[in-house]
Amino acid sequence: MGTRLVIRDAVLGGPEPRVGATIVVEERHVAAVLQEGQRVEPRPGDWEVDAAGRLVVPGGVDAHCHLAVGQLLRLAGLPPRLWHTVSEMRSRFRAPL
Repeated sequence: MGTRLVIRDAVLGGPEPRVGATIVVEERHVAAVLQEGQRVEPRPGDWEVDAAGRLVVPGGVDAHCHLAVGQLLRLAGLPPRLWHTVSEMRSRFRAPL
């Protein structure tokens, strides 16, 4: 039995984002996605990561793509619209991050 990766308290990206998810990765594959409040029993050698509410996207997704940017902005607590200029984006989007 190899080392497992357990990512807790994640916002799992997708068509319907899941808040507070726990993602268990075994043998380089997602073995389980648990809803908020569901418990995963720890095993010796587990590598646990507290995502602290951060966004986690599946490995097959190009993280640079601009899919559903409005939803991602809303999840980050920012207005779900694109700005008209690069300087406006920098001042309103990048500065708070």
